Amino acid sequence: MVLYLTSASDNCLFEIQPGKIELQLRLADLGLTPGVYNAKIYLKSDICSFDIVESFRFTVKCDRPMSRCLYYQPRDWKLFRS
Repeated sequence: MVLYLTSASDNCLFEIQPGKIELQLRLADLGLTPGVYNAKIYLKSDICSFDIVESFRFTVKCDRPMSRCLYYQPRDWKLFRS
């Protein structure tokens, strides 16, 4: 496992009513190195699971070369003159 996220651990709980919904998770800076990853996504409350996506594949691309890294840290460099 590379990364484990839950809305509960982020104190972001949802009250979901029956019907069709869309849940989005925005990761402004995703530090994964380029490659193909697999995510398991599920909606649950305590021990009751409501919906499960066993395999959601996604690709991380990078516009800069990476070497000797297991983690990508997005960054900007600035020079200040004193």
